[in-house]
Amino acid sequence: MSASWLAHGLGSALIGWLWRNARASRATVSGEELIFHGSRATHWVLGLCSLVLLRLATLFMLNPSAPAWVSGFFLALVVLAYLGWPRTIILDSEGISQRSYFGAWKRIPWRSVVGVVNRKRNSVTFVRGSDGTRLVLSPYQVDQDRFHAEALSRSGRP
Repeated sequence: MSASWLAHGLGSALIGWLWRNARASRATVSGEELIFHGSRATHWVLGLCSLVLLRLATLFMLNPSAPAWVSGFFLALVVLAYLGWPRTIILDSEGISQRSYFGAWKRIPWRSVVGVVNRKRNSVTFVRGSDGTRLVLSPYQVDQDRFHAEALSRSGRP
C-alpha cells in the first residue's frame, strides 16, 4: 500500500514540476511570430519515458516465456506518450497555426476565431474557428498566460 502512495506522490510532484516549468518558460519570438512549444522539461521527461518503455517492450518481445500482452502494453504506453507530446502553436499577423500529429498544420485566420476558452482548472486553452477547427494549448506548453492574452487581443474576442 505504501508503494502505491509513493508512486502517486512522485507522479503528482512530477506533473506539478512540469506545469511550473512550462509556466516559467517563455514563448519564442521569431520576427512577427510568437512560437508556443512544449517546455524543454516536458520534452525530456516524455522522451526519456518513451525510451524506457520502448526498451521494456523490446525486452519482453525477446523473452519467449513472457506473455505477448505485456510487450503490447508497453508499446501502447509509448503511443500514449507520443499523443501527449505538446504540439507547437504559432501566432502571426494572419492567424493561429498548430502542428498536428504526423507534421500537418491546422490554421485558423484571426477573422474566423469564434472563441478562446481558458479552463483554469487544468490550464488548457481552446481556440475554435468558424469552420469547426479546434486548436489546443496544453498545460505543458510555454507561456500559457501570454498565449491566452494574445489570442484574445488578436482575435478581437472579449
